[in-house]
Amino acid sequence: MLSAILPGIGFGLMLAFIPGPVFFALIQTGISKGYKYGILFAIGVAVSDIVFIFLTYYGVSGFLSDPFFKKTIGIIGGLFMCGFGSYYLLKKPQKAIPFESVTKQRGMLSFVLKGFALNILNPFVLFFWIGMVSVISLEFGEKEILILSFFITSIITVFTVDILKSFVANFIKSYFTQKFLLIINRGLGVMFVVLGIRLLVKAFAIIPILH
Repeated sequence: MLSAILPGIGFGLMLAFIPGPVFFALIQTGISKGYKYGILFAIGVAVSDIVFIFLTYYGVSGFLSDPFFKKTIGIIGGLFMCGFGSYYLLKKPQKAIPFESVTKQRGMLSFVLKGFALNILNPFVLFFWIGMVSVISLEFGEKEILILSFFITSIITVFTVDILKSFVANFIKSYFTQKFLLIINRGLGVMFVVLGIRLLVKAFAIIPILH
């Protein structure tokens, strides 16, 4: 079980610090509205991630016993991961840090809905989870308990870090300079590329390429 939980924690920590619309909107919510509303926003994000994982994994789980299918999703997932890595390696830091205004939001439920919508309507997130489900499905095969343990641990880790970000939003905002974001992007890029290459190697090792 630890073979799934520990990587899940590591992946969750990495996911929690990917700079994007959700990341900056969460911090801005904590700054302008307080940590309680930041937590509500984080709940919406977590629910949308669970929806993505559920739909993606159970859409492919029935085919994991087929070596050719495992090879296919491994190649697709590996290419996605390499694509994400290349994107972050080449991405230039923004001239202005995009902290999003949330002053017009009203009602506690609206913050949950905003976190959910901002995450689930982002096509990047969908392709990201397709890639990750491919990675983990190939890693643990048909051991559903390990796959679910990995993703549950990841979501809990991300949610915990998001809560902490809501509490310390005013403090950490000043650290997100262009230089710091560039370092984060490059680090994420390297990790995704390595993950993608590893997945491709494992995928091509399953069965010989069909002619």
